[in-house]
Amino acid sequence: MKDRLLLDDRVARILIVDDELLNRQVAEAMLAREGYEISLAENGAEALAMIAMDPPDLVLLDIMMPDMDGYTVARRLKENSETLHIPIIMVSALNDHEARMLGLRAGAEDFLSKPVDRAELCVRVANLLKLKAYADFYTRYCETLKTEVNARTMQLRESESFLGSTMDALPVHISIINPNGDFIAVNELWKQFARENGLASEDLLTAFNYLDVCDACQDECSDAQMAAQGIRNVISGTSEEFLMEYACHSPTQKRWFTMRAAPVDKTTPASVIITHFNITERRNMETELLHKQKLESMGQLAGGVAHDFNNILTVIK
Repeated sequence: MKDRLLLDDRVARILIVDDELLNRQVAEAMLAREGYEISLAENGAEALAMIAMDPPDLVLLDIMMPDMDGYTVARRLKENSETLHIPIIMVSALNDHEARMLGLRAGAEDFLSKPVDRAELCVRVANLLKLKAYADFYTRYCETLKTEVNARTMQLRESESFLGSTMDALPVHISIINPNGDFIAVNELWKQFARENGLASEDLLTAFNYLDVCDACQDECSDAQMAAQGIRNVISGTSEEFLMEYACHSPTQKRWFTMRAAPVDKTTPASVIITHFNITERRNMETELLHKQKLESMGQLAGGVAHDFNNILTVIK
């Protein structure tokens, strides 16, 4: 009696379709003894209507019926994605190869000849219901997995959106590159800097390779070549991080930056997060302070010379 239960512990439901009342009653008596839930339909149209309202777990389908034969019913079920996976056992008094081939081509999973042997019928039904149960389990599993993947994808998109918003809000040029030097992500301030310096096309992430641009600089861009080497050391794991200060002057503005490169994770080779922090204000203040100190030193020196000169004049007098 276990065979009547599906994987979800639900009693399997079987629809018997036959235009002969006696055939329906005989098949019902055979299967009811196994504990299955039985429904009956006397023609193809009635069967399709019942299946549309409440799909069974298996259909025992007679071939030779008026108006709509079993082949037509089987094709209709297999053409519908909602009923595609319902197993069909075709039953007929026809016992020739062509009849069986027509049934299989219509989509039937199995074939029985009349008069039906009870033991054979029960074994074939039990086997197909097991396959149906596993197919249903797989379908549910795929749906669950799909739901989980969609939920995880939404979480990742929200995380990426949050990360992007956070990066854009920081007053620092931020870029993340893979071990080859290709961009993975950049923030809005970096994009703006790239556009202002003619480095970016419409698709910034595929416009150029970070390391290639640094390598392309000649002697006058020694800072860029130093940066490229420092980043490669971080990628290879030779260095835990790379720091440097550099000037980035344009015809209308003098700017200084601190660059830091650090691995995103502990893998080798590692993706690297690169930040460029504008230290122009600090450098200008330092320059101004040095200039002021220089002027004060010169003033003190001039004052000392004047004092010594006055002392000399006093002695002469």
